[in-house]
Amino acid sequence: MSGGKSLAMMPWFPRDFIASTRAMRVAERGAYRELLDFQWEMGRLPSAHDALARLLGCDLVEFESIWPAIAIKFMHAGEFIYNQRLEEHREKALLGRAKKRQAAADTNAKRYAKRPQNTSHSDTPSDTLSASPPSPSPSPISKSPKPPLKKGAVRRRRSPDRAERDRALVAWSEVITTQGVTEDSKAQRALRAIGGYSRIRLRTVNEEPQLRSAFCEAYRAAS
Repeated sequence: MSGGKSLAMMPWFPRDFIASTRAMRVAERGAYRELLDFQWEMGRLPSAHDALARLLGCDLVEFESIWPAIAIKFMHAGEFIYNQRLEEHREKALLGRAKKRQAAADTNAKRYAKRPQNTSHSDTPSDTLSASPPSPSPSPISKSPKPPLKKGAVRRRRSPDRAERDRALVAWSEVITTQGVTEDSKAQRALRAIGGYSRIRLRTVNEEPQLRSAFCEAYRAAS
């Protein structure tokens, strides 16, 4: 969703859409598709008909003639509506993205762990120094000042924290997908810390980023 959950690409299944909208008029089908696009970008849609009409660029009279045919496609959540299947696709996409980030972080951590540590040459004999290969030149595209340690050493210190943040995001996505059912003890403690899954289920669009951040912090703090 919005606030950190934005995704550039939306999964689309033309056959399913055609099958589910075959009985609709052209205006109804077009309005439904546009509302799905708005939901993908906004997270949730306003439930007020005048607000939905403004999103679609039509007047309220025209909207009221269209809405009965597509209302069944959306669920209500307070002052908002949303298409449940679209949100399931969003959570799957976010889970996949978080897993790829974690896999990349783990791979980088293993790669940097294999690199030799930076050693001092102050006590090295001169003949050993002469036989040592020259140090690699810094990357020409790097704009940051040269650190006191090799880049591998710096990144090795940061990788575990980055991997832990990714694991927390994976846990959040799994909790959303399974509606709070998880065997991860850390995720269970994080859920209790933010008020249980009912707190997530009743979240609004504006509360989404703060609630996700609180869950991830509680997940990382859980021992």
